[in-house]
Amino acid sequence: MSDDLRPSHLIADPQHGGMPVARFFHPTGWQVRSDVSWNAQNTSQPVLVRAIAASPDGRDALEFLPHEGCCWVQPNYGLTPGSNRYGLTLLPPMPPVDAMVNFLIPKHRGDPRNYRVVRAEPVADLAQRTGARDMLGVAPSGAIVRVEADVELGGASTTIVEEFTSLHYAFAPIAGQVAQQNWGLARAFSIRSDREHFDQLHDELWADACSIVYNGEWSAVCERVAQQLNGQFTQAIQAGYDKLRSEAQFEQQFLAFNQQVRDNQSAAVAASVAHQQQVNAARWAPPGGAASGGQSAQDAWGDTLLGRTAYQDPDNAEGNYWYDDGTHDYVWTDGQGGFVPTDDPNFDPNINSDRSWSLAKRA
Repeated sequence: MSDDLRPSHLIADPQHGGMPVARFFHPTGWQVRSDVSWNAQNTSQPVLVRAIAASPDGRDALEFLPHEGCCWVQPNYGLTPGSNRYGLTLLPPMPPVDAMVNFLIPKHRGDPRNYRVVRAEPVADLAQRTGARDMLGVAPSGAIVRVEADVELGGASTTIVEEFTSLHYAFAPIAGQVAQQNWGLARAFSIRSDREHFDQLHDELWADACSIVYNGEWSAVCERVAQQLNGQFTQAIQAGYDKLRSEAQFEQQFLAFNQQVRDNQSAAVAASVAHQQQVNAARWAPPGGAASGGQSAQDAWGDTLLGRTAYQDPDNAEGNYWYDDGTHDYVWTDGQGGFVPTDDPNFDPNINSDRSWSLAKRA
C-alpha cells in the first residue's frame, strides 16, 4: 500500500499545546495510543515518550519504548545500583546485547523466567538500518534481541514471539574527583505476534517501526527545557558550595556536591538524544562472585534480600559490620561506633559536633 494511503499516528505533547512529537505508520484497523509526560524533578532527563499500536485481538503489536538513560559514578560512595539519579538509572556501562537482555527487556517485560531469549545479536550499523540518521553521530550501533513466551490467548496456549531493537550510546567519562560516564539505550521498539504469524508480519511491522519521524521543533523545546532545569540545578548546587565555604566545611563535603554536579551534567544526554527520554528503576542482579570489601558473595546477596547495606565498623573488636537498614545515600561514622545515615547531601554531622565524622566505607 502506498504511504499516502496507509494510516498513521501523531504523537503529540499536551504540555506544549499539542505540539507534534513524532509520526509513524501502522497497519489498517489497529488501535493506537501514545503518551508524553514531563517530570521537572528529573533534571537530567525530564520527558518520557511511548506509543503502542496493536491489532484488535491484541495478538500483534508494535511498541515504541521510552529512552533509557543511565550513568555510572566512581567512586560509588554507597550509591545503590539501579537507583534513580535525577532521571538516570545508576548502572555500570554494558555492551548493547547485555544492556537489552539484563536491563531493558526485564524492566518492561518483568521476570526473565517468564520468557526465553532465543536470539541476541549486536548490529554495528543499526542507526542506518532503522533510518535514524539523526542518531548516526550519537548511537550508530545497537542490538536486536528476540524472545518467546508461552501465554494463554483466546482460551488456548500460544507461543508469542517478540523482537526488541534498540540503539546504544556511551559517552566518554566526565573526569574529576568523581568520574561519571553516561550511556543508555535510545529509539527502542518491539514488534510481536504469535509464532505462526511472526515471520509473515515481521517485515511490515519493521518498516512501520522504522517509519517514525521526529519533529525537530519539539526536539529544540526539549533541549531548552533541559538547559533551563540544568541552570536551576546548578544555581542550587552553587548555593550549597557557598554555604559549605562559609562554614569552613568545604573539603569534607566537596565530593558529595561534586557528585551531584557530575550527575546533572548528564543533561547532555537529553540535549543529544532529545527523544523518548525517561527513566525507571532498574533490576539489581544477584552477585556472581566475591563481593567488594572482603564480604562474601553469599553475605552480600543476603544483605540485598534483607534490604540492608553493610558498612565497616572500626570500633567493633570482633570485626562485625554495622548495617544500614534504610539503604541511604550517605552514612557518616565517628570511628567510635557511632553511625548516622542520611539521604541529604547537605547534611554534615561535623557542624557543632564534639567529634570528627567522616563518610563510612561499605563492606
